[in-house]
Order: sequence, then structure tokens, then C-alpha cells
Amino acid sequence: MEEKEKLFKEIISKEQFSYLQENEIYLGIYSNLDISIYSKPEFSHEEMEEIRLGLEKGINVSIYAKPEFNWLQMKEIRLGLEHDLDVSSYSSIKFSNAKMREVRYGLEKGLNVKWYAKPELNINQMRVIKRGLEEKLDPFFYANPDFNAKQMIEIVKGLMLKLDVSLYSSLEFDYLQMEQIRLGLVDGLDVEYYLNPTTPYEEMEIMRLKLKEERNAN
Repeated sequence: MEEKEKLFKEIISKEQFSYLQENEIYLGIYSNLDISIYSKPEFSHEEMEEIRLGLEKGINVSIYAKPEFNWLQMKEIRLGLEHDLDVSSYSSIKFSNAKMREVRYGLEKGLNVKWYAKPELNINQMRVIKRGLEEKLDPFFYANPDFNAKQMIEIVKGLMLKLDVSLYSSLEFDYLQMEQIRLGLVDGLDVEYYLNPTTPYEEMEIMRLKLKEERNAN
């Protein structure tokens, strides 16, 4: 006990630590952890805690015990390691903690996260692609970083209904145009009548409703 107290005092005398940082060092010493990994002023007390928790679990904390990660990013990597996940797909400073979480959730579900573990995707795009993978839908049609999330949603909706999404899964159509084409396909209409990227979605809707009315009249 005296040796641990001596070590603690020795460490905090060498650097300027806050009370909360000192507390994390103290907890590590009394848990017989290698506190040399995180007893550094550049780590906030939250970051120190994430490293300490990882050491307690016996995981390889060197993967995330880096000043460039904030504590929320460290937490996502730590949780992945604790679940024996391959965190290499998201343990990059290029991912925010929220994006890391989406990749981690996908790994936990056994998804092929390579389709959305891409820093250039925003969080909404990542969530739509993940949802499509959960539904076992072919990501070839919607996992294009150039599609915005709303375009991706329209394609995913079509795939869930087993529609021919190849008719509208094009960057030439905005999501509102895609919606009108999808609704036409749902009703079994000949969408070729208004399948034109230069046609505003409002006009597409008028054409779609006219086609539906004419069909029902017959």
C-alpha cells in the first residue's frame, strides 16, 4: 500500500494534472494496471478513464490510447475490442464517434460494413446503407456515396418491395423524382411515360396520377 501511495505521489509531482486526472491515475495504480500508458497530461480525465477501463478488460488499448482520439471515439473502439470485433474498419481519426458507432453496430450484427465504413459518407447515408444490409438488400444499387440519404431511402424502399429500381437508381434523378417513379412502379404503371430526369417531380406526379386514373377508368 505504501509503495502504491509513493508511486502515485511521484507521478503527480512530475506533471500538472487536474484532480480528475489524478483520480484516474490513482484508480489505475490501486488496480495494478500499467498506468504509464495513460498517465500523461495530454489525455483528458475522460480519455484516461477509457484507457483504464480497457486495461481492466485486458484488451489492446494501444489501438486507441492516442491523443488524436477524443474520449467518445476511444469508447467506441474500446467497446468494439471488448466484443472481439475487428475495429480496424473504423479505428481512424477520420470517423466521428457517431460514425464509429454505426460501424460497430454493423459489425455486431455480422454485416459487411465495407459498404458504409467510409469517412466520406455522412451519418444519415451510413444509417440507410446499414438498414439495407440488415434487410439483406443488394447494396450495389444504393451504397453510392454520391447519392444523398434521401435518394438511398427511395432505392431501399423499392428493393424492399422487389421493384425494378434500376429504372430510377441514377444520380440524374433527385429523391422526389425517384419517389414518383417508385410510386408508379408500385401501382404497376408504365413509368417510361415520365421517366425523364428533366421532368420536374411535380409534373411527374401529374403524369403518374393521370396514368392511374386512365387505367382505373378502363
